Amino acid sequence: MAAPLRYLSYTIDTTLLTAALMLLTSLKLNPFVVPWLSVKLALLVLYVVLGSLALKRARSRRARAAFYVAALATFGFMYFVARAHHPLGLLQAMAS
Repeated sequence: MAAPLRYLSYTIDTTLLTAALMLLTSLKLNPFVVPWLSVKLALLVLYVVLGSLALKRARSRRARAAFYVAALATFGFMYFVARAHHPLGLLQAMAS
């Protein structure tokens, strides 16, 4: 793990978490009352963990690749939850 990549990872994670907290503060939203926001924040934490596993904690190349794909899928789902303002994101159409 080269130092620039490691610090870029920390910067991205910190920026995402800071943006989430700023959004909560500016919109005066309680993540425990707004279901889609609770899901989005939980997915954000999962994304950070999966990214950490993909970049430095996984032992094998195959595990790193699996965590990387899982992190990308988590990010995509988090995006669609935010766009739809629904805990299921795009899956809400299938649940109806």
